[in-house]
Amino acid sequence: MLVADAPEASARGACVQAAAVASGRAEGDVLRAWAPATRLVAVPRPGSNGGREAAYAVLAARDALDTDTAGSGETTV
Repeated sequence: MLVADAPEASARGACVQAAAVASGRAEGDVLRAWAPATRLVAVPRPGSNGGREAAYAVLAARDALDTDTAGSGETTV
């Protein structure tokens, strides 16, 4: 887990938006230029997720949830 060293994070976000508008730069460019330092505070133990990552990968690879199975002609995104 990474933690950003960013006191007043909400105010920083507002400043990034204002600086982007005032300078005519893209918000993402200002955000990257002003990004605070981060520090690693926790690393999961190997195998600590109980197989959840593998189960998620199987479900994420399926497209049946986005397919019209009722014959309505609509797809869910």
